[in-house]
Amino acid sequence: MNLSLILNSTIPLRTLCPTAHPPIRQPKAQDLIRDQRRDIILLRSIGWQYKNIVTYTKATYSQVQRTCNTRATPVKRPGRPPLLTQAQIEELVDFVCASQTNRRMSYIQLANTLEFSVGRHTIRAALLREGFHRRLAMRKPPISPTNQRLRKAWAEEHVNWTMEQWYSILWTDETWITARQHTRTWVTRRPGEEWDPTCIVEKHQRKKGWMFWGCFHRHTQGPGIFWEKDWGKISSETYRQHTVPVIHRYIELMRR
Repeated sequence: MNLSLILNSTIPLRTLCPTAHPPIRQPKAQDLIRDQRRDIILLRSIGWQYKNIVTYTKATYSQVQRTCNTRATPVKRPGRPPLLTQAQIEELVDFVCASQTNRRMSYIQLANTLEFSVGRHTIRAALLREGFHRRLAMRKPPISPTNQRLRKAWAEEHVNWTMEQWYSILWTDETWITARQHTRTWVTRRPGEEWDPTCIVEKHQRKKGWMFWGCFHRHTQGPGIFWEKDWGKISSETYRQHTVPVIHRYIELMRR
């Protein structure tokens, strides 16, 4: 077309010289699932060509080529080997559970005692993998086998009591208070082992200090007394002498 005609023409220039449209982008192919990759690898292993696999699986050529040239399942990267063997871990667990003394050992004490040539962090990590944690030991008074049988028989006898029957009981107990420092005991145990005999601290009755006696029934707190020093030694007779009158006055008060 003559350039002078284009310049003198009243037709818009964009009509005479249309602009080129951008290329149409092809939609991205969907990612292959595990079964599709497995089928592609199988077909390639029996001698199929890429073009035949593309026609059969409806995958793109690049997807087929990439699947055949890479592993279907990534191989886990090898990490640092464990410092303790499985046999040593089993020995560690057996040692911890063997006695109260072993339960109370710290991680560094276990490392020094067993002589595995590892530090406390390795011992802690191994026990954590086996479900062990450091927890405060439960405290309870020692109970003889005879008392255990008697308590169990009493519990079975009263298992079907109603709340009203339990509310009719006046519960009493005493405790010893001392001025010395109280310490806490930690043990290494699994969940559910808190009452294992090796995980508890036996709470023996103290004969030095101040004895406090108290009572309650229902949801009501009853009276309490401190054992005065001038009352002398605690025996069954002196115990009844000072507690029975308190109980009697409290029962009479509740009956009013």
